[in-house]
Amino acid sequence: MLAHFFAAATPPKRVALLGASGFLSGEIRKALDKTKVPCLILGSKEVDLTNPVAADQLSGILHADDVLIFTSAMTPDKGRDSATLMKNVRMAENVCSSLRKAGCAQVIYISSDAVYDNRSPLVSEASSCEPGDLYALAHTIREKLLAEECQKSGTPLVVLRPCAIYGARDTHNSYGPNRFIRSAMKEGKITLFGHGEEQRDHVYVADVVEIIVRCALRKSAGS
Repeated sequence: MLAHFFAAATPPKRVALLGASGFLSGEIRKALDKTKVPCLILGSKEVDLTNPVAADQLSGILHADDVLIFTSAMTPDKGRDSATLMKNVRMAENVCSSLRKAGCAQVIYISSDAVYDNRSPLVSEASSCEPGDLYALAHTIREKLLAEECQKSGTPLVVLRPCAIYGARDTHNSYGPNRFIRSAMKEGKITLFGHGEEQRDHVYVADVVEIIVRCALRKSAGS
């Protein structure tokens, strides 16, 4: 559950957004532009979070009154093996180290619903986090690392765990709304797996972005 430090929307001094090339980060940036909140976009060209020097680089960039939105991750299409797991963990480790040196006003971490026990038919705030593969485990570890670091410094931490996100600008062609729309427009048909009995959870990108921005404006904490 989320708690809010501000009763009314209060724009932060600046947002530092980790993840320049991602579909979600692009939508976050556009939403922040509308609120007139200054946004610093940091991609791998500026700070490669898998590099050992990333912690020092990031700590030299962050301000103590920044809101840090952490979207950067090695997604499943990059691999679900142990090497990818370690890269994802290293990214979080470097972020934590930079927070230890520079600090910030709030951290918003975009995790994944993959952290939940996939045997559960419905997920709620009370659901158990039992990662079923290495990608889910990476997010679980990252959440724990950030939680420990933010607890030590008293920094508000928001952990959001969206299911599959869809939207017009998403470049992924994963099974679901994006593929259905592209298939319908290009081929005039929609092809379903099996006999159409499979169900998957999806959420529209604008809804996810609205929650993220509201968390930044209200200085929220929780998951």
